[in-house]
Amino acid sequence: MSFKRNCAKNSKEDIFNKNKKIKYIFPMLIGFFLSTFFRLRKKKKIILIGGNLGEKFDDNSKYMYSFLQVKKTYDVYWCQKCKNKLDQSIDNFLIIGSVKSYVLYFMSDIVYFTHSISTDICPVAARVTFFQPFKVYLSHGVEGLKKRMDTKLEFADFYPCTNMFEYELKNKEWGIAKCKLSVTGIARYDGLYNKIKVNNEKMSKILYMPTWREWDYGLSVEEFCRTESFKNLKQVCENVELKKYLEKTGMKLVVRLHPFVSAYLEQLKLYFSLDNIILNNDDIGDLVESCDALITDYSSISWDFLYLRKPVLFFQYDLGKYLEKRGSYLKIPDQLFGPKAFSVKELVKNIETINELNYSAEDSYRSDFFEFFDNQNCRRIFEMTRSKEREK
Repeated sequence: MSFKRNCAKNSKEDIFNKNKKIKYIFPMLIGFFLSTFFRLRKKKKIILIGGNLGEKFDDNSKYMYSFLQVKKTYDVYWCQKCKNKLDQSIDNFLIIGSVKSYVLYFMSDIVYFTHSISTDICPVAARVTFFQPFKVYLSHGVEGLKKRMDTKLEFADFYPCTNMFEYELKNKEWGIAKCKLSVTGIARYDGLYNKIKVNNEKMSKILYMPTWREWDYGLSVEEFCRTESFKNLKQVCENVELKKYLEKTGMKLVVRLHPFVSAYLEQLKLYFSLDNIILNNDDIGDLVESCDALITDYSSISWDFLYLRKPVLFFQYDLGKYLEKRGSYLKIPDQLFGPKAFSVKELVKNIETINELNYSAEDSYRSDFFEFFDNQNCRRIFEMTRSKEREK
């Protein structure tokens, strides 16, 4: 097993097994003790940033780090699990769980994270009463299509929002006080602004990215192959009419599966043997930019395509079951921002229609769900962070 896979495996153990976190108590205590002395020698404000369980340099945390690392009045550190730098653009990084990471955590002024303090920055450090920084929960997507799972909400001092719809649901549905919310836009859209689709053109690549169902978790291979998730994915890839249309137009269907499906890949690989149906595990951000349209059911990546004016096709074969088990903050199907299909036959028809009509995401939907179309999201988030930090 490679170091990278070991790194990922260990981080997941820390998340799901609370007993594993005991090993961090000793370095945390040392870090806390040392921080009381080093605080006296502190010359600059310190900001720590992390995300994706410390395993990747991407998403909202990446853009906040890139924005802040050039500011000379702050010492900015990226937090990660692995000992090797995750990206060459990172100047300073900390290894999550190290004594140094705890020293700097208890000396820091602001921390930004996408999942939790414990997984992205410093395990169990947020439980200490003293020397706590101002915490900003960046999240890792736009909220709306899926209701939050019934888990404890990660505490933060500030929760940036993409739009007023998200602002209201975080206040009314999640119970977050309005003083902790502000509509700023989402950090990673600073990197998408200059890539917004301008001209309507024929499509060459369509991304198919189905959402993971929690009720499929932990199934054996045999059990998973009997699920609706597997059967519908198989039907899409085997559909004769879709294959003919892809061959006729030269389009490719790029299939990006959830990491939890990796255990079942051997059963799925035979459906991706054709030249125009490709199983792809590239970075999601790269796929968002390179693909011309998206097929999904409830994935939050659909917001990125909407922002870019790229068409989104919704394929919701289990809508009733999904709304019952998970739910949505949107009124489905009325508030969906693209053609809807509940069968593979309808989906294929919608693909043909949007390609022939050179369809783009409607600007009316975009104005409903996005407050800003610029590359100033990180700036707004940081300015609001400083404002709320002063108020605290």
